[in-house]
Amino acid sequence: MREFDSLCLYICVYLISAICLGYWGKTNNKFLAVIGFIPPILLAAFRFPVGTDFWLYLVFFNRDTSRTFEDIFSEFYSEGGFHSVAKIAGTIGDESLYFGACAFLTLVPVVLTFKKQGRGKEMFLFSIIFLLTTFTTSLNIMRQGIAIAFTFVASQYIFKR
Repeated sequence: MREFDSLCLYICVYLISAICLGYWGKTNNKFLAVIGFIPPILLAAFRFPVGTDFWLYLVFFNRDTSRTFEDIFSEFYSEGGFHSVAKIAGTIGDESLYFGACAFLTLVPVVLTFKKQGRGKEMFLFSIIFLLTTFTTSLNIMRQGIAIAFTFVASQYIFKR
């Protein structure tokens, strides 16, 4: 796929997603939330080879599928949670499930947290900004994208105290 075609595909997918999530924010229709989450996650799951780190994450996936959980969580091995995603995805699926799971772990917690904060009316704007910036970047830096998502979730509890 040419670069311009790829750009158009990403923008269309993100617009569809943001529109669905925007209406979900106003109506609380859970079906719209599911429909809003699916397109970017599928786009991330079936991309090939997008991002400078794509091949590195594929190496992680292939290596981690043959490791035991004991190896993954050993004291000399860092990022056990992230590598567990590869292990589980490799056990029940393939690399597309792995990339999709990482996208899910980046997108869903952030959007749900934003909604939980009572910001549903701004959901379209938040979604399109998040998808075009942080989510797109997270396709290249998956580990850091997941960390950003969980930090965003944790921040709501920090600010409450």
